[in-house]
Amino acid sequence: MKLNQIPLQNWLLKHAYGQEVAAQIGQQLQHLTGKQHYAHVLQLGLPEITLLPESQYEHLHVAAETRAPIIAEWERLPFATESMDLVILPFVLSQHPNAHAVLREAQRVVCGYGQILVLDLNPHSLWRLRGKRLQAATACTHIHTVTPRRLADWLQLLDMQPQMSRYINYLPLCDTPLQAQKWQWLEAAGNRWWPQAAAMYAMLAVKQTVYLRPLLKDNKRPERDKDVVLNPISVRKPD
Repeated sequence: MKLNQIPLQNWLLKHAYGQEVAAQIGQQLQHLTGKQHYAHVLQLGLPEITLLPESQYEHLHVAAETRAPIIAEWERLPFATESMDLVILPFVLSQHPNAHAVLREAQRVVCGYGQILVLDLNPHSLWRLRGKRLQAATACTHIHTVTPRRLADWLQLLDMQPQMSRYINYLPLCDTPLQAQKWQWLEAAGNRWWPQAAAMYAMLAVKQTVYLRPLLKDNKRPERDKDVVLNPISVRKPD
């Protein structure tokens, strides 16, 4: 079963309120990553949305199961082990039928002390009250969403140490920016009084496991592969 993120992507790009949500997401992810610079960044899903500014990375690899520069199954990524400095999972774990396998693959391709950045829906948010409206607009559901605490447990089992997290958007699901302005007071109140009720959250974790690699004959460490894509058949040019 393939995950269809096209409705969610269109909502974030074209819907007036969705664009405001996308701007909020960008601000919070920028807060989490700060001024860090990455050589190789892998983004799984939302191929038409750039979640980090271009100044933060040298190479961005975008993989999805449909309509992306790299077509691949997320449980079997066509990338070398420890080839990425950062892997971004936007709205993947709560919607994918095999979330644990996707997270294990993300952990595999991240280098030692590299990072995984998870962005996902919060199961205790006000958006859940309008679950049918959310599903109609974005094809997303809250059926398999997990709390930040449970996600932190999953990451620790994979030797990933959660570092920071941010809650994003305390408004109920709005149809228009005008309706969002009406509920704007919830942004300040929610951050202070009920942060766990945010619509979504982002969590940054660092990989603690470092694979041992033998030294070469001249006692130099082997260089990381420059060509991180192992299976060229899975790579195609954007339409």
